[in-house]
Amino acid sequence: MNSDGFHFTFEACLTLLFVLSFIVLLDFPQQYNMDSLLLKQKQHDLLAVWLMQRNFDLGEMENDFGFVFPESSGFIEINGNRTEIGNSDGGLSIENAFYLDESLELRSISIGIYH
Repeated sequence: MNSDGFHFTFEACLTLLFVLSFIVLLDFPQQYNMDSLLLKQKQHDLLAVWLMQRNFDLGEMENDFGFVFPESSGFIEINGNRTEIGNSDGGLSIENAFYLDESLELRSISIGIYH
């Protein structure tokens, strides 16, 4: 029996065992639930589109709301005038935006999602 070959094989097996145990002990990152972040991003994007258009037609805004949030209910509030869409139960996520109108008065627009 060749002692050099035996030592090489034994050393290779120990190295492989060490590498495998090291891989098993690694702490891989946990996957997080990103639903709340996605909801906030959708709300923010919808507000940004409405503010860029400056056409606050409530019927069109309700259609946009239904397109972006098809299974959700919530509200749209423009300068304190709130319009409810669906039923208002469960938790609430609100996103606000402010803008200057033609007479340079500060106005607000909000969108809320019940989940």
